[in-house]
Amino acid sequence: MNKFIILIVLLIKFIFLNNFSIADYDEALRFYNSMDWKQSKEKCEEVNNSMCLNLLGLIYLQGLGVDIDYEKSFKLFSKSEKMGNKKAMLNLGLIYMKGLGKEVNMEMAAKYFNKAFEDISIYKKSFENDKKNTSDEVLLNLSNNSIIAKYAIFYTNYLKFNALKDSEMGKSYITDKEIKLINNKIFDINLKLSNFDIDFKNINSQISEEQEILLILFVKSIKGDRNKFEYEVNNVISYLNNFNFN
Repeated sequence: MNKFIILIVLLIKFIFLNNFSIADYDEALRFYNSMDWKQSKEKCEEVNNSMCLNLLGLIYLQGLGVDIDYEKSFKLFSKSEKMGNKKAMLNLGLIYMKGLGKEVNMEMAAKYFNKAFEDISIYKKSFENDKKNTSDEVLLNLSNNSIIAKYAIFYTNYLKFNALKDSEMGKSYITDKEIKLINNKIFDINLKLSNFDIDFKNINSQISEEQEILLILFVKSIKGDRNKFEYEVNNVISYLNNFNFN
């Protein structure tokens, strides 16, 4: 398995398996997971810790119960990151990778991803027998080739296409021919990733989990708006069909 993907999996386990002891954050997270974002926001605003700052950043980044505010989310993530929060480092990397309120900047994205990975004992233990140049090559994959970063954006759009396809309007608007072309495209791209020794199934799973709520909100936002629906469908199909790693 590609060592960069192993690194991501270990990092996610490290972040999510910690036993957080701050009651207010736990309650805010519970509200967040139940989609009661107003209560989640209010609860986190009472607490000045890195976890709540990161959660508030997510709320403003995604416009959950508030207007989307990329600048505010960036400031919240930055404050959380300065307190050592690994999730905030990843979120800052995603902002630069996807161009959310910032220009797309793969070098900055790599900087924050790499910072999130350093000094994690579980990572060091897993790779203590690896040669230094091998681990360096893994970390440089994102900044130099950007294969995984580019694929993450591609797969996010693929999930959006599927959400549109399965919607009420999508069933009558998107043709079987278009569905077949997109499915062939994802097959070809995944085959290329396999040739790069990249475990795309793990990446797909992580992105699907990350995007689940956003996709629900996305489809809900265009429900009944034919013009907006057609605009989104045409954009995503064009992006997917024209995608390559060059």
